[in-house]
Amino acid sequence: MTRTQWLVQTAVMALFSILGGAAAVWLMPGSHPVQAQSGPLVTVSELRLVDPSGHARVVLSLLRGQPRLIMLDNDGEFRMELGLGDQGEPLIWMRDANGKTRASLGLAPGGRPALILKDKTGRDRLAVWQEEGETGLALADSAGRPRAGLALKKEDTPRLDLYGPDGKALFSAPSQ
Repeated sequence: MTRTQWLVQTAVMALFSILGGAAAVWLMPGSHPVQAQSGPLVTVSELRLVDPSGHARVVLSLLRGQPRLIMLDNDGEFRMELGLGDQGEPLIWMRDANGKTRASLGLAPGGRPALILKDKTGRDRLAVWQEEGETGLALADSAGRPRAGLALKKEDTPRLDLYGPDGKALFSAPSQ
């Protein structure tokens, strides 16, 4: 489609959108937007959405007093969970088919964002965070030991650190 054809098509769609809105107002004078109806309040401790077979697929409940929205797979495994932590911080957990948390995203108390990726054994392998004055990325080996870190420190000063399996620094730039 050429630019001219796109402009003509967009102009025609805009014109018909305006005409449609005008026709609706003209044909239905005095109509008002739908308002929420007040009525009886439904109170439950847990709400489950089920598939046609009756299996729970979504659960809305409280866990240790905090709200949680949990999505389940066909086998009933928790695959994704959205909720609030103990101090009200928002969190998302994603689990594999075996129920292991593989990724989490959230805000720590105080509003600091963090993303954690885990391997199939549940060990942290990648962390990305941002806090006052620092943004960073950390990589861990298969045993969960920190092996590499990259960060922008205060005043956007970059920093790279590499560690051996024993935890001793192999390389740092700029040097400490």
